[in-house]
Formats: sequence, structure tokens, C-alpha cells
Amino acid sequence: MRKTLRTGLLLASAAIPLAGLNASAASMIDSTTYGGHTYELWADTGVSWENALSAAVGGGGYLATLTDPAETSAVYGDFIGTGFFTSNAGQAHQAWLGGYTTDSGFTTIDPNAWAWINGDAWTAIDAGNFAAGEPNGDSTGLTINRFGTSKWNDEGGTVGGYIVEKDGTRVPDSGSTLALLASACAAMGALGRRILK
Repeated sequence: MRKTLRTGLLLASAAIPLAGLNASAASMIDSTTYGGHTYELWADTGVSWENALSAAVGGGGYLATLTDPAETSAVYGDFIGTGFFTSNAGQAHQAWLGGYTTDSGFTTIDPNAWAWINGDAWTAIDAGNFAAGEPNGDSTGLTINRFGTSKWNDEGGTVGGYIVEKDGTRVPDSGSTLALLASACAAMGALGRRILK
């Protein structure tokens, strides 16, 4: 059902323009590189996963897909000194990543019921990087730093920022394909919550 909902929303929202989806005042805190990719940490108070995705795509990238421990450690380690990531357990200190739940009810507690926005395989390594007790069922997207570590959390509301990944190979058409996907995800978030209520 989730796949059908996402596909239907993609088709229904293909005409939604990206302008205005994220009218907040996001600001880039820092950037780093790893494995030929550039990662940007953006602060954006109260940003949803859908709006973070739209902003990432609008900027020529996608929400970061940290698919192995070395990559996760390097990117998180480079950003830890910026002051954004603290040991505070609050949502304002979390950043969205490009993982989303494949559970049609947005309530998964299964660490294997996830996917990466760019199509990279979700592996046992990914499933094993959730913090203790996570995912706990408030699942719209994936965040990092919920508990002051590089472990992941499923989040269903808003957080304080997001990490954009750019590599120059996954957006060969200047982002138009991902722009459509971002529009679909934004519409899915808005409509999906209404449908489930």
C-alpha cells in the first residue's frame, strides 16, 4: 500500500512547483567531503523531512545517504565541532538524512523497513545503526544525533536541520528527476497524514 500511495502521489504532484515548499530561512553551517561526495550541514528550525528533501534537491543534491560506518563516522565527525550537534536529546539538535520508512502506516518499529532516497540498498549495517529503542514508531524520516551520537532515530515531526549530499553523478539532469521526487514526497507527507487520520 505504501508503494502505491507513494507512486500515486508522485504522479499527482508532478506539477507542484518546488518554490514555496520550504519558505524557512535555512542556513548552511559547514560542509565536508568524503569519498568524492560533498556533504552540507544546514540549520533550519522546525523543518520536516519533506521540506528538507525539497531544499536538498533544490540545491542540487539529496538528503545524505550514509551507507557505511566509515562514511557515517567521517561526516558526523567533521560536523560535531560546529555547535549544531550537541549531546542534548532535543529535536533541534537532530539532522534529517535520506532514509525513509517503507511502512504504510508510518509507525514502523522494524529497523529493516527503511529505504534510501537515492536507491542505495538498505543493509543490515544500516538497520544496525539505530540508537537503542529505535525505531520506535514515529516514522517519517531518518535523523542523526538524537542522543548526541552518530546513531539514528526515526522521527515523525520536525527537527533542527538536515545534511545534503552532492556527488555530481546521481543528478545527471540537473536535478529535475529528484525535484519531482521531492515534490511527491512533500505532497505525500501532507496528504499521507490526512489520509491516515
